Amino acid sequence: MRRYVSRFMKENWSWPRFMLLVVFWLFLTYSVEPQQLFIGLICAALVVFISLPFQEYGKDRLVFSAGLFYFALLYALHLVKEIIKANIEVAKIVLSPRMAISPTVVKFNGDLHTPILQVLLANSITLTPGTLTVSLEDDVYLVHCLTEEGAEDVPKWYMKEKLKELEKEGAK
Repeated sequence: MRRYVSRFMKENWSWPRFMLLVVFWLFLTYSVEPQQLFIGLICAALVVFISLPFQEYGKDRLVFSAGLFYFALLYALHLVKEIIKANIEVAKIVLSPRMAISPTVVKFNGDLHTPILQVLLANSITLTPGTLTVSLEDDVYLVHCLTEEGAEDVPKWYMKEKLKELEKEGAK
């Protein structure tokens, strides 16, 4: 068992992730006392060790780069803007006297190849008020929408294109 763990740690251990977690711990505790530092090192090591089986390997893996970080930041800003716009639209619908809703389910293909980006699109749709991702299977999304107009817009949502750009940047 010891030999297996040793070999596994040598092949898969992520020193950058470990150091980032230690720095994050120091930032949170704002202390370099020995007991605080010791606990931070132990916690960082445990998090890295526990997360090792969940690391993605293979051709679908995104490679971290400054460009990828830039695209991810832009995506987050666009998502916040979309959430605010959708909140306003849903508030108009809910507060109107005739409550003009027409619940609809739409099915579409996301055209994304990286599993993490597929899930990110599904979660982005769910975070946007008035829509809910019911199912995601093999990059086919089943989305419940509050209105038929919203259902028409979901398959061609520009945020999907942003994720495609992010996928291209991460594949470099």
